[in-house]
Amino acid sequence: MALSRIFSENPVTAGATVQLSGGAARHVTRVLRLGAGDNVILFDGFGCEFESQVISVSRSGVTIMPGSAHAANRESPRAITLWQGICRKPRMDTVVQKATELGATQIQPVYTERGIIRLEQARERKRLQHWKEVVISACEQCGRNRIPEICHPLRLAESLEKVPPHTQLIMLDPDGGEALGAAIVDDVPLVLLSGPEGGFTDVEKAAAIGAGFKLVRMGNRILRTETAPLVALGIVQYLDGDLN
Repeated sequence: MALSRIFSENPVTAGATVQLSGGAARHVTRVLRLGAGDNVILFDGFGCEFESQVISVSRSGVTIMPGSAHAANRESPRAITLWQGICRKPRMDTVVQKATELGATQIQPVYTERGIIRLEQARERKRLQHWKEVVISACEQCGRNRIPEICHPLRLAESLEKVPPHTQLIMLDPDGGEALGAAIVDDVPLVLLSGPEGGFTDVEKAAAIGAGFKLVRMGNRILRTETAPLVALGIVQYLDGDLN
């Protein structure tokens, strides 16, 4: 049976014990039900993983002894950033989780005109922390040893002012003039912009085009907000050889 994978917020070094506390410790003891002597895979987000052993379990936390480091690169060949229109919590959680599994390098939540979610500052911080936990859990499950960045939510206009240079910019739209598979340029970092439940307004589309985005479509059907970005990521990763 495959060993459970555990993320450590602190750097891991072979032979130096690691102390897990908080949510990570509760996951080990209450969800995985592991105890002293059980083996796990530990990783810290820097690219390596460590075959490790649980040394002790107490109220203060879980102590783990890492073994030797193994470099295991399971990242995609292309840097892909997903700009996702913020949607209802279950759908947004799905997008964040599956985009991590599909190899997105960075996820930028975006406020849009038709988006029905508007988070106050305190709720925004709480939701961002929740998304980070979803990303970590997805990495533990899928085998990634580097944690994708989940950025602080921005308004679409703010995001368009920060378009990275030398990057292909794709806006997913049912009325796009070109199919996604035909539009992708090889060996170039990519930003995928996907809308919320209500889609983008004409003003938002015009602003995105003005910032350099190309509107592309994916077939003849209109996909849900949690479906479109994941299909797009799957198409890109297949074309890049990451899924085949």
